[in-house]
Amino acid sequence: MRRREWLFVYTDMDTTGRRFEWDEAKCRSNLIKHQLDLRRGINLLQDGPTVTVASRRGDEERFVSIGLLGDVYVALVWTERNGAIRLISLRSARDAEKRQHRQRHG
Repeated sequence: MRRREWLFVYTDMDTTGRRFEWDEAKCRSNLIKHQLDLRRGINLLQDGPTVTVASRRGDEERFVSIGLLGDVYVALVWTERNGAIRLISLRSARDAEKRQHRQRHG
């Protein structure tokens, strides 16, 4: 089994004054598929702490931010477009992602 290498981008984000956007259809499908409202990703980024890793998808640079919403570990996929933080998906964090967050933030 190949071990995944983590590239740490940053562990806390300053989202002051940042604009957030998302696709409403994607928000509804995310709620159905993962039982998580994509818009809660804003809380994750604003309230932290998070561990964020780069995750390239085709030509677009994406990021995965791992953290806690309440007592549930989640992973938010997002990118930056036209000066805004665009939320792509929000799901339960995988075991390896949870471990990475715990190693950084206890």
